[in-house]
Amino acid sequence: MARHPGITMTKPLSVACMLVSLGCGARTVDEDDTEGASDGSDTQASSDSTVGSATVVTTAPDTDPSTDPTSTDPATGESIGESSTAGGSGGDGTGCCEVHDAAGCEEDAVAQCVCEIAPDCCVFEWGKNCVDAAMNACAATCMASDESGSESGGPSETCDEPVVIELGADDAVLSGGWELVMSMLGEGMIAGIQTEPDADNAVHWDIDVPCDGEFFIWVRARDEGNGDSFFATLDGEPDPAPIFEADCTMGGQGYVWTRLNWRDPEAMACEYVEDPWLASWTTGTHAFELSYRDSIAVARIVVTNDDAYVPD
Repeated sequence: MARHPGITMTKPLSVACMLVSLGCGARTVDEDDTEGASDGSDTQASSDSTVGSATVVTTAPDTDPSTDPTSTDPATGESIGESSTAGGSGGDGTGCCEVHDAAGCEEDAVAQCVCEIAPDCCVFEWGKNCVDAAMNACAATCMASDESGSESGGPSETCDEPVVIELGADDAVLSGGWELVMSMLGEGMIAGIQTEPDADNAVHWDIDVPCDGEFFIWVRARDEGNGDSFFATLDGEPDPAPIFEADCTMGGQGYVWTRLNWRDPEAMACEYVEDPWLASWTTGTHAFELSYRDSIAVARIVVTNDDAYVPD
């Protein structure tokens, strides 16, 4: 299963030299040798999270007149020689989703991405090939065509094929008392609660969705008698968070797969607002978050647009 600004661009009259140094953000989880009991059956390991940063260095275009490839004919006063915008068909805009005569575009991260694919886009004009790369590969933010100025996301596609994304506890960001520990029940690394958690606690996954659609979220959670529920949100909503019940029969003794459901905090067990609770997501990164209610562990999740899919 797949687990699945910046650069300030100028309008150069001569070739601009650009040096880009990139650092790819990454989250790592470090484990030490400390182990302890979890719910009488899991052992504890520490977790750490570090995020990388991006550093960008740019060099200004050469302003020495002797190096300018364009010059003026003293007899006519007209420019002669080579121009960096020769052959350009765009205007003076700087948007990433429009052709223009300047190199680069106004969204720094998009410009970096495009210029790795097509370096001439950051040297000469921002042509159609640059626009295509920005929209199709680099998630440019394009303005809607109406006058309201509201923004729509970059290009999106509906899902033509089944999508299945599995993420483990070690893919999540843990906070407020959740720790990455090794399960003694054969679940591998899990997110577990060892002590009374903070009020602000979470197991947080960022999920890269490849296409627009409605997605089921399956949760592999610890079900131990009455200890079988969490609070849950999708992209931080709703507030207050509803209850997700991994089981409502009070008879569990291990881990269960359950599709995300929505129970109102004032409702009785097994009474749901939505079951299953579907995530209506567009292409891009979305957040799913669980926080402690009474279940003490979660092993992994599966996100899929296939209503017939059942993880094992």
